[in-house]
Amino acid sequence: MLRLKQRPVLTLVVVAITVVTSAIVVASPTALAHLERTPAGSNGEWWRTLTSLFTQDSAGGAASNLLFMLALGVVAEQVTTRWRWLAAYLVAGIVGELVGYAWQPTGAGNSVAVCGLAAVVTVACWRRDERLPIYGPMALVLWDAVLLSTWSWPAAIVGGVAAMAVIRLQRWRHVGTFTVAVTIATGVFLACVQNIHGAALLAGLALAALVTYVWREPLTATEPDPRLPRPAGSPR
Repeated sequence: MLRLKQRPVLTLVVVAITVVTSAIVVASPTALAHLERTPAGSNGEWWRTLTSLFTQDSAGGAASNLLFMLALGVVAEQVTTRWRWLAAYLVAGIVGELVGYAWQPTGAGNSVAVCGLAAVVTVACWRRDERLPIYGPMALVLWDAVLLSTWSWPAAIVGGVAAMAVIRLQRWRHVGTFTVAVTIATGVFLACVQNIHGAALLAGLALAALVTYVWREPLTATEPDPRLPRPAGSPR
């Protein structure tokens, strides 16, 4: 049992929308030509920056992206609010698409948006958030391996080894820190080789850190907001 504290309503809704739009595109290749990211997106056809996040350019890519969107989305929805979930998903996705016009002008898929959810889970691992499901770090490092495979299979093997280490050491005290290090390294490496997932992941990490440490997102649902006055007689 996953023992979820929050029903993943938003995750299921966004997954359902993406399944429908992706199925339409896979069934009708002509639809993809009107919705995917192309150089036309930076020359007047602005909607492509958004529609490309809800379409997939292959059935295999759709299956992988949706699987990890479900896994990471459910985890992210346990450790943050739904508005922040949506912000992380869209901001990382849009950054990835905008960078894509320079690095990879043609393409489609929500993998860059899933990087925003991965970023939320990364920050939760760093904080050792008690709401984090036990499979969270494992799903995150497996996603890192998938991202590395978009650059080269040798890099994906390295990510796969890291994922196996996390699976074997789930109860290790520092597994969260190790997972965070792997994810940050993945983002930096992919950005350096001009892979759009690197830019999306780093943008997501920046937003998740901002939300957590500037706007002070609590570690638990019952933790009081430090900005609010304490009741009389409460311990300081």
